[in-house]
Amino acid sequence: MASSIPPIVFDTTLQDLYHHEGTPENLMLVFASPGTMKSCPTFPEKFCYHSPGCPFEDGEILVREDTQLISQMSNFMAGKIPVIMFDLDPDVNERQRQERTNVDFPRPHQADAYRTSSSICPQQRPDLQFVSAPSEIKTQPGQCIAVKFPMDSLCAFPHLVDAETHFSLLSKRNLSLSSLPTPPTKIIDTSITPEETKDEGLVNIETGRLLSCAREHDLPFVLKMSQSAAGYGTFTV
Repeated sequence: MASSIPPIVFDTTLQDLYHHEGTPENLMLVFASPGTMKSCPTFPEKFCYHSPGCPFEDGEILVREDTQLISQMSNFMAGKIPVIMFDLDPDVNERQRQERTNVDFPRPHQADAYRTSSSICPQQRPDLQFVSAPSEIKTQPGQCIAVKFPMDSLCAFPHLVDAETHFSLLSKRNLSLSSLPTPPTKIIDTSITPEETKDEGLVNIETGRLLSCAREHDLPFVLKMSQSAAGYGTFTV
C-alpha cells in the first residue's frame, strides 16, 4: 500500500553544501562511529577516542544504536550521494530464523534503513550501500570519502579532508589552545600511551592522578575528554 504522506523535500542537503564549496561530484560519505566497528578488532593506534571505560549490560544494544540509528540520522539529509553504512552482526532472532528456514531473508536493519530513506524525494534520496568491513568499500578512480570521525580502519582511502587535520579540528584540547573564543580552560594531559591502557595498574595510577586534579578544582565546572564522539566524554560537575 502506497504511503499517503508526501515525500520529504529538504531546502538544502549535504550534497548541495559540498557542491557550493566546489567539492568533486564523485564523493562518498562514510558514516561510522568510533567504538562500534566490530569488524575492525585491532586497537586504534592513530585516531583514539574516548569511550565508556566501565562495563555496561547493553553493549550489544549500544553498538546497534550507534551503527544503525546514528548513521541513519547522519545520512538522512545527505542528498543524492553514495552513503556507506556498516552491517550489523545477526542477532539471536535473526540467526534462529535463518537456521529454521535455511533462507536468506532481507537483513532487518537494511530494510529499516531503506524504508526510512524512501520517505525522501527521489531527487534527494541517498544511495545506501552496506558493507561488512572497510575492505569491502569500493571507490572509483579519483573518488574520495568524507567521514564524521577519522579512524585507523579508513586511513587507506583518500579523504576529502586530510584525516590528521580533521582529527586535530575535533580535539577539544586544540580548540582551547586556538584563537577562537572559549571559556577559561585548564588542560590536564595524560602521561600514558594508548598501548599502555591495556595495563590495568598503569590505568589505575593515571586515573587516580586525573581524578585528583578534578577533585581539587573549584565547583562547578565542565570536564571534557579531548577526543570523544557521539556525546561521550562531557561531564557537568
